[in-house]
Amino acid sequence: MSTARKTIEAHLASSPHFVSVEFLDNFQKDHNSLIHKTDVYKGMIVTVKPEYVLSSADIMWLHPNIAQCRAVYEGGVYQSTEELPPMNASVGIYQTRNIDAIGNEVNDTYTIVDTHLRQSWKGPVQSIYSNKYQTEVLAKCKEQADCMGAGDLVSASYTNMLYKGVGDFHFYNTAYKDKGLVLVSPLVGYKMVDAKNHISDLIDESTHLSNLSRSAMESIYARCDWEGNELINTYAFKQSTGDIAGTHYRPLQISVSSTPIHKYLSLQQHIDMTPLAENVPDGQKMHEYAQEDEIKVPYTAKTMQQLLDLRDEFDVINMYDNKFLTLPRHIVERILSKETI
Repeated sequence: MSTARKTIEAHLASSPHFVSVEFLDNFQKDHNSLIHKTDVYKGMIVTVKPEYVLSSADIMWLHPNIAQCRAVYEGGVYQSTEELPPMNASVGIYQTRNIDAIGNEVNDTYTIVDTHLRQSWKGPVQSIYSNKYQTEVLAKCKEQADCMGAGDLVSASYTNMLYKGVGDFHFYNTAYKDKGLVLVSPLVGYKMVDAKNHISDLIDESTHLSNLSRSAMESIYARCDWEGNELINTYAFKQSTGDIAGTHYRPLQISVSSTPIHKYLSLQQHIDMTPLAENVPDGQKMHEYAQEDEIKVPYTAKTMQQLLDLRDEFDVINMYDNKFLTLPRHIVERILSKETI
């Protein structure tokens, strides 16, 4: 058993009201760990008794994005939006493809809203449980769907949900109790899976799309947008761990949540994901420094020392500003090359 699983089990077992934990195929350290500055994991079904007392330490298994709702509506016309919570949310126009009885391809259009609430639960589980979370998040989905001019609600799938059983409570962390939309990746879309106790995503939290060509960047920026001038969005750039059988909802155009964690990314992640200025399509929003193939990274003693070590090769003066370093791409690449020696 991995160290992470042992840590979670040990924490849960410290309470006399812990019953069981089932680790699923998508169990992994969640990217939300960066914004919360503590380890957050996904891919579990945790069962506890009503008297289990929740504290801030339970964020390791009790996902902070509660009541994640993936609501499907008929039709709709894309409208860019910035009204999304940070991390792991999106809204857009999707299409399914089917073959009718005489062999013609039929494309159906839908609006899918994928959003969540934020939890800061404390106290006994039985005092936390409520159906209001589903009602509240579905109302948020409808607001977004109305902005798209969407029609009737087709389906709504809920993950990161607390369910009441016979004497116990069950928390489905990045998992479904029943049928639901499984996220393959933000750019690939969803698969509708009809099963019991199954995963709700195929996202690899540890890797992102990187070193992309101009044509690939043009495709991403044409189909996907987000708040701000950052060239990269760690949610949009998430990769999949594989595929799964089910009706495919392919994204035509989507808005995704902001990912305010750039300052926590490594130099390698910045250089891998950030496209060259020449590969950014005309008209794409970007910071002025990015237009000069510069990368803004947080100041750390390690990075500053690496920079000083290169003072005989490059002019490293005046690269510091308000706790950040704005570095030419070739200097970041030089720093990384020295790390591998």
